[in-house]
Amino acid sequence: MNHIEEKTAGHNSLIDLYRFVFSCMIVCHHAIHLPQAQQVPFQGGYVCVEFFFILSGCLLAKSAWKDRGGVNEKSIAYDTVHQVVKRYTSLFYFWLPAFLASFLLQHWNRMADGDVVSTFKEFLFSLFELAGLSMSGINQGVVKWHFAMWYVSALLISIMIIYPIMRRYRYYFTMIAAPLIACFGYGWLSVNYRAIGAIEEWNGIIQAGMIRGLAGLSVGCIVFQLTNIRLPFPKTKRNDVIFTLIEMVLLFAALFIIYMQNNSLSDFFWWLYLRY
Repeated sequence: MNHIEEKTAGHNSLIDLYRFVFSCMIVCHHAIHLPQAQQVPFQGGYVCVEFFFILSGCLLAKSAWKDRGGVNEKSIAYDTVHQVVKRYTSLFYFWLPAFLASFLLQHWNRMADGDVVSTFKEFLFSLFELAGLSMSGINQGVVKWHFAMWYVSALLISIMIIYPIMRRYRYYFTMIAAPLIACFGYGWLSVNYRAIGAIEEWNGIIQAGMIRGLAGLSVGCIVFQLTNIRLPFPKTKRNDVIFTLIEMVLLFAALFIIYMQNNSLSDFFWWLYLRY
């Protein structure tokens, strides 16, 4: 087993803890949309979405590093489709009930009044959202019935763009292209929105949420490549404890700022904590 595989093999309970914590922060952030919600803790929880993009990018790079029958065009195409289908199906059974519940609750009164035709038309338009295409702009201006689907859409489309390139040019992408995509992506968000939290804003070519997806996945690919660097510290129990403590300090620092902050340029600074 090579060094990269050693770093990424096995089940990481700490990552599961981060998933749980950051998911809670995102839920807290969305609580600002509740009726009469004034002061909600962790309003900056939207930044935690970047953690899931980064984690997905890291796992994507791990998959690209495996030898799956060479780098010919056919194998790369099949592997890319496999990556997208695998992620879509793993989320679909959670995604579908939430989507249907949201749609029915918001249309209950309209259907009770007999306005079935317009409800059916809106349902047909919402199928683009259900298919994970909301970030493509194909249904721009249409009401979104499950707004959190933007993340899944940005993730799936970004994988279709990034994965085949990385499968063909692994070192080039993780060491050159990915840093450039991350720098220019987050730089673009900084200049135009002064924060990371932009999603549906359209700039004539692409939505802001897609920029976040591409930049976040690219950062994840960089993180994976960094795991191939051998640190000049022996692997001992003492060093493991020290690095874990440093990791936890950075985590709590990020959570503290997320608790205090909402939509500002400091998003990009605290995003570094989530990365490390």
